[in-house]
Parts: sequence; C-alpha cells; structure tokens
Amino acid sequence: MSSTNRSNARDAHIADYYKTPLKPIEDFLTKFCYEENLKLENKKILDPCAWWDINNPMSYPTVLTKLWANNIKTNDIREDSPAEYHQDFLSSTLQNVYDIVITNPPFNIAQDIIEKALQVCNRGGMSLCY
Repeated sequence: MSSTNRSNARDAHIADYYKTPLKPIEDFLTKFCYEENLKLENKKILDPCAWWDINNPMSYPTVLTKLWANNIKTNDIREDSPAEYHQDFLSSTLQNVYDIVITNPPFNIAQDIIEKALQVCNRGGMSLCY
C-alpha cells in the first residue's frame, strides 16, 4: 500500500492511515470472485475503515460498485468523511450482520479490526483485510 497521502485526521493513528490504490483492489477482487465463484450482487458488505480524501474516493466501495455490488455500507472514524457511519468500528455496536467485511485496516490495530470483522460476519461470511 502507498505510504503517501497520509492523513492527520486519525488521532492516535496518524502514521497508519493510507490510501488504498484502486487498481490492485480491482485486480484482486476480480480474480478472487472468479476463483471462488462469488457473486457480489445482493451481498451485505461493510468497509469499516473506509478511507478517502478530497482527491480520492473511498477505495473499496468504488471498486465494489464497479464489480456489481449494490449493498455496501461504509464507516470512517472521521466526521468529515462521506462514509455512511462515523464511529470507531472497534467500540461500535453494529445492528447488522454482513456477508463480507473488507477493508485496509490501520496496521497498528489490524488484529483487533480483523477479530471484530469476523464477529460481524454472517455464518459462512468472510472478512477480507487487504
């Protein structure tokens, strides 16, 4: 992942907030969906660490929409984000359960994000941290 375009908006995680490039996500998801015979339509999908800035869209939702996903929820801890939810994913109590949780978590809390992502997946769902 790129170490450029760091954001200072993530309180204690300043050095851990990176833009995720669109092309590698698209390449990965295209191949992954093909290999797993996974159709994204009507899957409940969450990006709990949806990153964006004024020059870049939220990476995973942008690519997922292009690949026909139509039920994507986004969360970002920053209030200025266009994400649907603005909360700390780790301390939040989510009302929904998801088929897929996909994100590029801050590295210093990646294990915690992965564990929480697995908790909010449907039985048989998947957590993809890229």
